[in-house]
Amino acid sequence: EELVDAPEGKRVRDPVLPCQVLMDLAAGAHGVTVAHLCPHQLEDTVFNVVPRNLVAPPSMADPLLRSWRAMYRYLGRAYALPQADACLKVLGRNARRRLEAALVAQGRN
Repeated sequence: EELVDAPEGKRVRDPVLPCQVLMDLAAGAHGVTVAHLCPHQLEDTVFNVVPRNLVAPPSMADPLLRSWRAMYRYLGRAYALPQADACLKVLGRNARRRLEAALVAQGRN
C-alpha cells in the first residue's frame, strides 16, 4: 500500500494487484517475502511461477513488469533493500520478451 503513495507507484497504473500477485507467488514458491527474494528466486518466480499460476495474455507482461520494477525501485529507495538493483536487472533488458513468451507457452498448455 505504501507504493501507491510513493513517487515510484504514482508512475504506474494500479500497481497493487500485480505486486500482490508477485508477493503471494514468491512466498508460495520460495517461502520468502519479496524483500528477501534473491535475484535467482525472483527470476524463477517471474518467468516460471507466474506464468504457471496466472492466466493472462502476453500483452500483460509489460504492465506487470512496470509494477514490479516500481516496487523494487521503491524498496531500494525507501528501505535500502540490498538486492534491489540486482532484482531490477532481472526485471529489465529482455524481461518483457521472456515473460510474453512464457505466458504464450503456458496459454498453449
